[in-house]
Amino acid sequence: MIRAALVAVSLGVAWQAAPAQSWRTVESARQLRDSAEHRVRVRYGAGRIDVVATSSPVLYAMTLRYDQSTSTPLHSYDPASRLLTVGIESQSDHFSRNMGEKSKGEMRLSLSRSVPVDLSLELGATKATLDLGGLDLTALQLGSGASETVVDFSSPNQGQMRTLDVDIGAASFEARNLANANVANVRVHGGVGGVELDFGGQWRQDMTVNVDLALGKLTLHVPRDVGVRVELQKFLASFDEQGLEKRADAYYSDNWDKAKYHLRLRAQTTFGGIELDRVN
Repeated sequence: MIRAALVAVSLGVAWQAAPAQSWRTVESARQLRDSAEHRVRVRYGAGRIDVVATSSPVLYAMTLRYDQSTSTPLHSYDPASRLLTVGIESQSDHFSRNMGEKSKGEMRLSLSRSVPVDLSLELGATKATLDLGGLDLTALQLGSGASETVVDFSSPNQGQMRTLDVDIGAASFEARNLANANVANVRVHGGVGGVELDFGGQWRQDMTVNVDLALGKLTLHVPRDVGVRVELQKFLASFDEQGLEKRADAYYSDNWDKAKYHLRLRAQTTFGGIELDRVN
């Protein structure tokens, strides 16, 4: 035993016991007192997160299950700037071998339908389901690491969004019913993974979508009555044209000139594929 210990020291090997996990569940909420626009910042590193709209008279309601040995809950509000910050703050930025255990964490967040919201989410290794239908969103910014994320505008946004900005790493990202977001400009930046964009829902304005995907597949589902224009910059990537006509430096759908609403897509990818699906 002494010899083994000496060998371990001579090789610079060290063992450190993993901290015991201590799971805790907390709930927090804030009564709605101000109908002006609010900024909501969400930080969540690992686990499952669900975001929904609520008609209750609260700005937000949150249920959080977390490991208090490694994490600290966030729930602060600045009335002067109308800034709400919620989620989890990790006590260490180092990679944990207990990520499987940490993934047992859960966060459920309900946001008020009654106030305009500028929403920003910073997610890590998460499984995220974000049903943002029925909110009054003025902007959405989503940063996601190694995660599986689904964003659904299941019902029309009550207001008009200025921007919708998505930045993902080694992750899969799916957006559903994007027409319901009521946003003119969408930007998606991706590292490695699949991106699926569904443009169903209620169209109220034209949309311009910029997608920059390093490695992976981009799939788009667009209603047939919407005019489509596609500009591509690709290297070793495939593109299913789905009957689009090439004009100069872009591809156009046959109904581009007469369609009531238009989708302009600018896509850039290095390796992967781009698939356009025209749906009824």
